[in-house]
Amino acid sequence: MPHNRWKEVRQGTLVTYLRAARGRPNLTIRANCLADRVAIERGRAVGVHWAGADGSRGLARAATVLIAAGVFMSPAILQRSGIGPAALLARHGIAVAADLPVGRNLTDHPGVPFLFRIERAAGTTGRFFAANWRGAAMDGPEPWWQTHPFPVDEDEGVCGLWTYLCRQGSRGTVEIAGTDPAQAPVIDLGLLSDTGDVDKFADAWEANRALLASAPFARHNARWIEPAGAIRDHVPATIGTAHHQSGTCRMGRDPATSVVGPDLKVHGIDGLMVADASAFPDTIMHNLNLTAYLFGEAAAQTIAGEAA
Repeated sequence: MPHNRWKEVRQGTLVTYLRAARGRPNLTIRANCLADRVAIERGRAVGVHWAGADGSRGLARAATVLIAAGVFMSPAILQRSGIGPAALLARHGIAVAADLPVGRNLTDHPGVPFLFRIERAAGTTGRFFAANWRGAAMDGPEPWWQTHPFPVDEDEGVCGLWTYLCRQGSRGTVEIAGTDPAQAPVIDLGLLSDTGDVDKFADAWEANRALLASAPFARHNARWIEPAGAIRDHVPATIGTAHHQSGTCRMGRDPATSVVGPDLKVHGIDGLMVADASAFPDTIMHNLNLTAYLFGEAAAQTIAGEAA
């Protein structure tokens, strides 16, 4: 199974893109600073106000401003800039530059563990992430869920099957709690707010039960620890996140339901773009980082083309 590693070093954007660009004369890295808000003049982004850890403040001016602060902080920066739901901005005394659904449509791959005991569990049980299992395609070409094993206690023979939803129906929100850039936003993942998600987990539970009843597991006396009772009680009690959040600055053509267009440009504000997982129009079915790189590449091509 391919991984983005080289000599066991994960090839993230720091060790690839950024290190390769450090020597460029047109790159300035301002460390230990927070992006506060976008400076907007006559409907156009002209720079970013920043706050330093030492109390210093400044304005970095630019012909194009690109926000890539992630699914939680990109919407926070935009909201502090006056780009977001009008009611939220009014609550914090922020003048509205663009009334857009910034911070809405937060989605994820929520997951639930199913624990079991098995005799002679190997120390590597659950460590091979390649042992993925996806359910049958249900609505169109997509499966509802994906399961992979994980170790819990090799001495006690406790293992688990962790099941994620490939695409949830529930949606959460990200909202600023104030105008201070150092203040964390309020994050509501909204897990299980769509009851159809529980139905998908129930389908996965039946499939996992059938798996544990199969001959290879039966030969090792595999038996469930929980849930012994109703799956609809187990799911809300144990649900967690895959940390695959996306969608808070959603891409689309309609400003009523999206924040950026297909070109990643913010609706109604010239010279402003968003390029990270917050701009995904919907969750993808697996890990997000390669798709996030693609959004960065697309934004770079747009900016380079306009500068040519």
